[in-house]
Amino acid sequence: MLGEDRKRDGLFMIRSILENINLVSNEAKTTVSPRKDRVSTNKMIDVLKIRTTGPDQEVQFLSGGNQQKTLISRWMLSKCDIFIFDEPTKGVDIGAREDIYELMIDIAKEGKAVIMISSDMPEILSMSDRVCVMREGTITHILDNVEDFNEEDLIKYYMGIA
Repeated sequence: MLGEDRKRDGLFMIRSILENINLVSNEAKTTVSPRKDRVSTNKMIDVLKIRTTGPDQEVQFLSGGNQQKTLISRWMLSKCDIFIFDEPTKGVDIGAREDIYELMIDIAKEGKAVIMISSDMPEILSMSDRVCVMREGTITHILDNVEDFNEEDLIKYYMGIA
């Protein structure tokens, strides 16, 4: 799960990109290889287009979008099958936002489940195959043909007037 507050719940801000990315994948290993970790980190930096001076740069000195990509990299290396993105583009610029959307689409194309929690209605409508509308902690509607809905429809479902 990639939480809404990456600085508080996801990243170790005074640690390097390398340490942040390999944290979970190393937990599953019986032996840790610093050389392999560096190779996998450099690969993720290239694939996710993380703008950095290198794998040893502290995460606190990255932009919000590059911090988010570092966190996504961690879970991509973990080989998990379900990704939960809570407000995935909160606090990132438009360029990083597009990169993150592409990553989410690529993850889904790999056959992995992507669950996105968002308060950004255009984001929901453009990124979703199916939308679950929740109100006061309860699912009130499941919309399967998202392309048939607009922001006004979502508001009506959320408010319980649809």
